[in-house]
Amino acid sequence: MHAHVRHARHRDPFLEQGAKQIIKDLPTVSKDKLSIDYYYWYYATIAINQFDGPRVPRRPTSTGVPWNEAMKDAIISLQDTSNKPDVCSRGGWLVGDRWCHYGGPIYATAINTLTLEVYYRYPNASARASVVRPRPWRRTSRRSSRRPARSRPIASPRSFAASIS
Repeated sequence: MHAHVRHARHRDPFLEQGAKQIIKDLPTVSKDKLSIDYYYWYYATIAINQFDGPRVPRRPTSTGVPWNEAMKDAIISLQDTSNKPDVCSRGGWLVGDRWCHYGGPIYATAINTLTLEVYYRYPNASARASVVRPRPWRRTSRRSSRRPARSRPIASPRSFAASIS
């Protein structure tokens, strides 16, 4: 679904069905913690943001808000909130998911931080008109274009190595 939106097919009827399918599986934390899937939550959050994020040009549907609330509740409830001094794990995610055997708590902390930042890190793909583009570079004065010539050429790696040996 994310790739569909990224390739400017945001009017594709498949996207609406995909978003509804994602909403059927909201992020939750079961008692046995087997429902935790950080990887799915990350990519589903990106897909929902692209389809129904804060700056979509079309009329938003009702998929973004329920997903975002469930995602924040699930992820923040799993964050380590210990108050022990000098503990490196404070603020991280120690509870693993099915993919944590590869990266452990470092993976869990990184992917959950990225998931919480999705709405700030990725501009909405279908809101191209709202993207702020930088102004082209302009010379502020004539004086700034006049630079003194270099007194010597830039050293190549070989000449540098020869000069220090």
